[in-house]
Amino acid sequence: MINRKRRIVLIALAFAFLALTCGELLNAQTDAFQPEIAREIVREFLAARELRKQGQLEEAQAGLENVLKKQPDYYRALYNLALVHVERREYREAVGILQKALAVQKDRDIDDPKIYSSMGWLYMQLKLPEESEKYLKLAENHLDGMDPDVREGVLNNLGTLYLNRKQYDQADKYFKQAQSRFDSRVAAMNMAVLDRVRDPEPTYVSNAWFIILGSFQQARGLENPRKLEKRLAHLTLDVKILDSNRFSNFTDGLWVVAMGPYRLQRDALNDLKSVKVMTGISDAYCKNGGNAVPLE
Repeated sequence: MINRKRRIVLIALAFAFLALTCGELLNAQTDAFQPEIAREIVREFLAARELRKQGQLEEAQAGLENVLKKQPDYYRALYNLALVHVERREYREAVGILQKALAVQKDRDIDDPKIYSSMGWLYMQLKLPEESEKYLKLAENHLDGMDPDVREGVLNNLGTLYLNRKQYDQADKYFKQAQSRFDSRVAAMNMAVLDRVRDPEPTYVSNAWFIILGSFQQARGLENPRKLEKRLAHLTLDVKILDSNRFSNFTDGLWVVAMGPYRLQRDALNDLKSVKVMTGISDAYCKNGGNAVPLE
């Protein structure tokens, strides 16, 4: 007898299977990396992967784990299960699963260098820069075998790694590569951050523009502003907490989490579009601080 939760998962997998295109079903006769895997298992994997892409993470995890019970060394199923954990920000769990995928990759001689990029990014989230550098440099050595968006990400992540380690010349090198080779807006933003870090200007300056990411009542303390600042710092954004009382155009009594200062409104507006996408803060906006009282 099938319990209710199991039945829901099976129904979800069935719908995901139906969502696959005819082309995918034809290509599902064999797996691109492991042609020895049974066709039925490949089709089950594709259905579970489709659930992940649709954001049905619980059902996708159940489906992928079921596939791995039948085929524990299925590389793409391991990789996609790791992605489920990434989307939940369960980075340690994702690393453990990707380590298993790496072992399969080595044992089966699978040519999929994007896994090095994924490992490097994950270790960066876990604040393990040495491990992050190890895998990102491996990814850099295999750039020609990756899709353009993955190559762009590798270069930006290497730049971010070195920026965080204050190795500014190395950071500059990788950001410039990403911008020149892929016209990367993320790289352009990162280079602006790098310029401000190298040559910082006072925060409390008059008639400067800021990207406002959040405002908090000062009477309630700094805990929530610092939480937001910490979350955004992982994206290598030049975020700071401002005292609104020091700006004539800001509402008094607030801690303001913001990016800037920008001398020109157009520069702030140019960054605003990318910042909304990167942070998920759709109501972020630009504001001129007006007259400012500098810190003593």
